[in-house]
Amino acid sequence: MLGHGYATDDRRAGLAFAFDELAADEVVSYTEARMRGSAAVMERLDSSTTTDIILEDGGEPFALYVLVGLPERDPTDTSCNGCA
Repeated sequence: MLGHGYATDDRRAGLAFAFDELAADEVVSYTEARMRGSAAVMERLDSSTTTDIILEDGGEPFALYVLVGLPERDPTDTSCNGCA
């Protein structure tokens, strides 16, 4: 279901696990460059794009994102259904 904040909630939970439980310094993720919805989720949680990569000859370009530390949740953000 698009537009309900589920992808953002899911990514926020994964980031919390990486930073809180695994004590990661940073999280690196990627998505196909043409997948603007996926990129928007990463950017909404303060990930910054570093470069585009191509994983195989003739393949689709992927946008590489890095997040250092877990961003604080905006309490006025109503797109997040039930997340803390």
